[in-house]
Amino acid sequence: MNHPVKECISMLGVSQVLFAVLHVLSFQRLKACLYEHTPVIPLRIVNALVQHGYDEQEAQKQYTTIEKVESGAGTPRRSPQGGR
Repeated sequence: MNHPVKECISMLGVSQVLFAVLHVLSFQRLKACLYEHTPVIPLRIVNALVQHGYDEQEAQKQYTTIEKVESGAGTPRRSPQGGR
């Protein structure tokens, strides 16, 4: 199962920075969604995914499943505030 945001960025063939700029997203929020724990994909990022043909509910479901698997596997994740 792939991370829906990483998958979309890869499909578009752009960098993470360019994806953030094109969709007027906070790069910090995008990084938090990609590499840190957020309970769900933030709304502005979901809107960008939907714009490129992703189903909102399916993307959220896939994202939460990936987060559960990674956190259950003992993968250390940082909180968005930078704490541990």
